[in-house]
Amino acid sequence: MRLASRPTTTPRIVLLQDPLIERLQHPATAARIATLAEQLGAAGLTLHRASADVGFAEMIARHRRVMLAELGRTHAGLPRDRIATAVADGIAEGLAIPDEEYHAALRDLAGFRARFWAGFAPDDFILTPAAPDVAPEAGSTGDPSFVIPTTVLGGPVVTLRAGLAADSGMPVGALLFGRPGADAAMASFLFSATATALDL
Repeated sequence: MRLASRPTTTPRIVLLQDPLIERLQHPATAARIATLAEQLGAAGLTLHRASADVGFAEMIARHRRVMLAELGRTHAGLPRDRIATAVADGIAEGLAIPDEEYHAALRDLAGFRARFWAGFAPDDFILTPAAPDVAPEAGSTGDPSFVIPTTVLGGPVVTLRAGLAADSGMPVGALLFGRPGADAAMASFLFSATATALDL
């Protein structure tokens, strides 16, 4: 891969402190994320712990209203007897959301994005668990609570290996994400000698 430009500064890694993360993350997940942060620090990267002006729970709640409204408007014509009950219920719920509420929720998400990134430096990358726990055995793709806010925040996001959970031996993932427009900086970091040595 050839990048058009490369960052001239080393990113600062911010270990995000958020009430939803603290409440949902499994202890084994938290331990692996802490170990990954220590490894990043030992490799010479600056580490910082910080909270944001807007929380994950608030973003998820507003994002859900937007998704339901768009689900209803996009798939209103689907035959209800030929789709899953949960999808049919979501379509009905979305159709009940007034246009005014939908557009207000979109404005709120844009405001959340601005408020969140206003609290961080341009070269900050945010580190969080990828999910509260390791992958479930079957029947689900897992809890998306930590992924949804990264879509709201609009920038590049990658999954890093954080090792194996001590209790289950299953792999733990971490999310590293940056502000909108930080794609080249993120790619350059991931292809750097530091990231390669850490086998991220």
